[in-house]
Amino acid sequence: MAAGVWPENPQPLAVGITDVITAEFSKTCAGGRGPVRYAIRSYTINIRYIRALLPYGARYNIMVSLGTK
Repeated sequence: MAAGVWPENPQPLAVGITDVITAEFSKTCAGGRGPVRYAIRSYTINIRYIRALLPYGARYNIMVSLGTK
């Protein structure tokens, strides 16, 4: 992987975020659940992400990050 692809301090994602992202993604472009699942999977198997889960901190939902509810 190229340097700079992964964030230095990844934030734990909300449980069920795949459904939220898939719904938003399907509004704007063609695709499906497969590419979203692949992207989330590749993000969540990163060792920095796994370490971010250890402190049992807050999980982040994409809609909160976008400033909507």
